[in-house]
Amino acid sequence: MSAQSVPDDQDHLGRGAGYLSARSSGPAWMLDPADPILQRHADRQSLGPNNAADYRNFIDDAAALKYLMRTRHIAVVLDPDKAHATDGIIDRWAQGLSASKPTTLAGCVGSLGMELGKALGDGHLHVRHGEHHGTERETLGEDPGPAWETTTMNSIRIIRVRTFDGSDGVESVLQAGAENHAEDFTFQDIIVDLRGNGGGDDSYVTSWFTPHVNESWTRPCEEHGMTLSSSGSPIVYWNYATWLRLNDHTVPVAFTAKHLRPRHDDCVIVTASQNGANHSGTTLEPGRTEHWQGRMIVVIDGGTGSSGESAALLLKNAFDAVLVGAPSYGIIDYGNSTPYYLPTSGMQIQVPSQANNWGTAIDFIGIQPDVPLPASTPLRDITSTFSELHNSRTTETHS
Repeated sequence: MSAQSVPDDQDHLGRGAGYLSARSSGPAWMLDPADPILQRHADRQSLGPNNAADYRNFIDDAAALKYLMRTRHIAVVLDPDKAHATDGIIDRWAQGLSASKPTTLAGCVGSLGMELGKALGDGHLHVRHGEHHGTERETLGEDPGPAWETTTMNSIRIIRVRTFDGSDGVESVLQAGAENHAEDFTFQDIIVDLRGNGGGDDSYVTSWFTPHVNESWTRPCEEHGMTLSSSGSPIVYWNYATWLRLNDHTVPVAFTAKHLRPRHDDCVIVTASQNGANHSGTTLEPGRTEHWQGRMIVVIDGGTGSSGESAALLLKNAFDAVLVGAPSYGIIDYGNSTPYYLPTSGMQIQVPSQANNWGTAIDFIGIQPDVPLPASTPLRDITSTFSELHNSRTTETHS
């Protein structure tokens, strides 16, 4: 692990209304759940894009937004020269507001998030009620059911994971699914269906499969993440947990740990994890089978994004899984998207605090399946042609 300090030379800009003071948190931009103005920001945002808004408040927040991008967007922190592009976009946005004088939230936000995201090659960046840069992609469509569902068909184990977001009571369902790994990996053939899985926390799937990988397996991604110096915890947890509470969601237990709270003597650092580290944590007994050697198919579609995509790539790398279906959404080059409310306008923006290097750019492109299939292909069709699909992968993939 390596560390790099993040300077806060304009700290006062990140101490606006709704943020913890320096007495409570060394780092700026940490949401203060006890500040009533923060709840007012959240309530106004929830009213919808056509809610009335004062464009002058957004103009007043332009300087704070520039500072937020410089100090909390991981791409700009790693390469400060990128601030020239983001500053220019924000200046033009503020000038446009002054000229057009919009009267709604959507009108004030406009294409700001889309332009910032494209400038940074970041599909995660999002401004609520603004224009979205997502490309129309082929998806399975509505598929209600539990977050993690395990079935067996034609002697094939099927793991259907609809989300990795553990909020609103889903955490226990995901944990129970992951803890069933020993039984799941007794099957020779496994299908992991990630269609429509827009992400959350891929640690659920890594805890499911890592007891069964080769001892020499290494995670195929280099990550640079912004963390608290006191605990090494990603900064996303504190703000995301606060955002969930403000918007009447249940917070996953894992996000409430005491060490996730920023301390007055904390600072934000950038930590780098190398892809040469062994993440399996597997203890192998002499003479036993070292790892699961069965066959795996992972199903993806245009709704598979973020941690859903990283899960697909991890399984492909760990077990030589074959990816079938339609191209994924394409929001994986960045992660740990952290919510912020700007102090005057209350504008909500999601800014990634982690950069992921998978060896090729995926944002706005998507992961290409080894074997293309219509996104709506029923699981019974995939199970009935399992061997044919597993043996017919193409060579041109994003892996």
